[in-house]
Amino acid sequence: MSRTKTLWSLAGLLTAAVFIVVLFFAWVLRGVWTPAKTTDVAITCDGQAPALARGQSIRAMVWNIQFSAGRSQEFFYDGGPAVSVSESEVRQTLDAITAAIAQYTPDLVLLQEVDRDSRRTHHVDQLAEILKRTPYPCHTATPYFKAEFVPHPPHEPLGKVDMQLAVLSRFAMGEATRHQLPLLKESWLRQQFNLKRALLQTTVPIEGGGSLAIFNSHLSAYAKGDGTLEAQIEEIDAHLAAASAAQTPWILGADLNALPPGDDTERLGTAADLYAATSPLEGLFATHTPAVPRYAYTEDPVPWRTWLPYGSTRADRTLDYVFTSPEVELLSFTVLKHIHAVSDHHPLLLEFRLR
Repeated sequence: MSRTKTLWSLAGLLTAAVFIVVLFFAWVLRGVWTPAKTTDVAITCDGQAPALARGQSIRAMVWNIQFSAGRSQEFFYDGGPAVSVSESEVRQTLDAITAAIAQYTPDLVLLQEVDRDSRRTHHVDQLAEILKRTPYPCHTATPYFKAEFVPHPPHEPLGKVDMQLAVLSRFAMGEATRHQLPLLKESWLRQQFNLKRALLQTTVPIEGGGSLAIFNSHLSAYAKGDGTLEAQIEEIDAHLAAASAAQTPWILGADLNALPPGDDTERLGTAADLYAATSPLEGLFATHTPAVPRYAYTEDPVPWRTWLPYGSTRADRTLDYVFTSPEVELLSFTVLKHIHAVSDHHPLLLEFRLR
């Protein structure tokens, strides 16, 4: 074969390879989800639900359920090899989640990491399964990790993923809004396939007029002090301030993925690199009412720790929080430490009433 023909053959192969790569990325990017800054979210109420009454005691549970994957495997985002989980373990974990909810009968349930049609959990609609087993007439939910195909990690791509924030309510619900939060500071391509963190704002009508605002969120992990968490918290703080300005009582229950003010990051060893030396939650603690006073995190932090390392039944850091407006009187708050075999987060249980 002549030199000219060889060059033409190589050029043809290169062109074909480029074309195939372009087609692959076009196929992958077709399923990229780009949410609006603010989106109305549907509320579903099956049958009649009562309005919330001032002065009545209300119980709420806040829980990151780790996409009902159980605790038998260490997942890749925590340094382990696992990506997916068996369907039987998903369903067993859902049984344990709903048993815990049934044990404490909360009036409101705020959940994070609810898979609804994800390959890694066999496309089980976890919210639908929870609702089948629990007596909540009203609910709302919104995605914050959604793509037709996620090509990471290389050894076992996530594929289709749909992970959501959800609120279940024994009371009637008024309206729900999804607020998009700032993204991690990473390349445009990574942003397309990564989590798009959000704040889910839901209202519960109050008997006689007005409403209670429920805020649910799960902020960025692995931000490594790049300013993302600070920007997300600033955005959340603006929505809390807007509710207060409108004289709307509110509660915030969330996995904020940040250590409390005063916590010594060095005690976590190599994991200290995941967190900023100064807690990005300083402003929230200074402006709003935390369920756990700031001093408790330094004087006696162990009862309030919520996140469990793989293989451990003892939480080693606090990542989950509740804040309230002044119109909300907190009657009790506890971290349910005995529930440690279901998720890598303990659930939070609080009781409150409107003043």
